Amino acid sequence: MAASTPEHAALVGEALDLIEAEDAERLVPELLGLFEMTHGRWRRDGHSVAEAVYAADTAFQARLLHGLAARYHELEPGAVGRRHIVDLLNSFRMLRAAAEGQPPATRAALIGLIADQDVHHDPSGLVRLADQEFADGRELSDEFVAVIRRSYLTVWNGKKRLGDLVARLDGPPVNPGETWSDRALAEVAGLGGDCSPTRPRRPAPARPRSGTGPAGP
Repeated sequence: MAASTPEHAALVGEALDLIEAEDAERLVPELLGLFEMTHGRWRRDGHSVAEAVYAADTAFQARLLHGLAARYHELEPGAVGRRHIVDLLNSFRMLRAAAEGQPPATRAALIGLIADQDVHHDPSGLVRLADQEFADGRELSDEFVAVIRRSYLTVWNGKKRLGDLVARLDGPPVNPGETWSDRALAEVAGLGGDCSPTRPRRPAPARPRSGTGPAGP
């Protein structure tokens, strides 16, 4: 593991002071500065920053989560800072820690961030986010559904954690985000179908079991 430099140690100290002061707004650029300096990795003393964030109270974590997610959407697609923000959120385990009681704007920013990824390695967090959206009467974008599906197939505990949620989701018929699938969805939409890439998704209605539905005439 690379040794810390004086400049890195100074940034770590500033970050720890901001965490102690619970100044989430000023902490966001400090964290991005740290990860820019280390190419997205924690150095020896940098781990103390992650530990301090993880030990902080949930109200501070929620503000920091909102700040990081909002900053993600301010950056250009493909910017290295976006990758650093995803890595920071994963290292802080913040999707778990601040999942309850998020303001809708924070949740929307976080879902948008996750929807840009290939997979997400916290299946339980995906379930919580989806269930909170459904409870508030909101629908899931096709891009977020695609991440849920890919995580179900590829994350080591995805099938166990996400099986019920995947079974409840109604469409899209193919995942958006690839040239062929986007073309197929656009063609269906052009033919008058209702599965365009921007159509949000609700959980599928429960189907009556055989023999329990209403009798026909």
